[in-house]
Amino acid sequence: EARGGVLFDLGVRYRGYHSDITRCYVDPRRYPVANRVYLGLVGAFRASCKFLRPGRALADFDAAVKRRMATALVRVGLARQGGGGAAVAALLPHAVGHGIGLAVHELGGSAWTWPLRAGDVLALEIGVYLSSALRGGEDPDWAGPALPDFRSEDLGLRVEDTVTVTPRGARPLVSIPYELSALSGARLSRKTAVARRTRGSMKHKKRG
Repeated sequence: EARGGVLFDLGVRYRGYHSDITRCYVDPRRYPVANRVYLGLVGAFRASCKFLRPGRALADFDAAVKRRMATALVRVGLARQGGGGAAVAALLPHAVGHGIGLAVHELGGSAWTWPLRAGDVLALEIGVYLSSALRGGEDPDWAGPALPDFRSEDLGLRVEDTVTVTPRGARPLVSIPYELSALSGARLSRKTAVARRTRGSMKHKKRG
């Protein structure tokens, strides 16, 4: 049954090497709060990717992206003012990145503080998920005005990219749009391009 939202967690393997990406596409008319939360995650993710440069470590990205997530969760109303950090701790239960290569998950916790080099490849991921404890009972101290509505929508959200480290920050190795509107625009652009090529071919045939 279509619920107005879909999460893709996928990748490919090429010559033994893996990729790992996640996208969420949410109908803003049916899930307005979840859509705002997801767009806030995308903004925090993009801004934090610029921070991941040679000489820095996954631990630095972890700190940077969680600061931005905290701000985003307050801005969209999921957390109260001053409660963003506690909200991130409650809603993000997994690491914000991992090594990737000959296996989907490479390198253990010991690599968390390793200085990264240009050309290193990582998978970066952040998300917001409601635990069973948050689905019922009283609101936590960090709760903002939008948490009840987000709870009723009951969606888990995540954004993830396989990236390479560059002097200008982490560069995604895929070009799949993050947002539903951009995805629809990309589909429309491809259809328009095909239609134009078809019309041009037909005109050429008529001249011949």
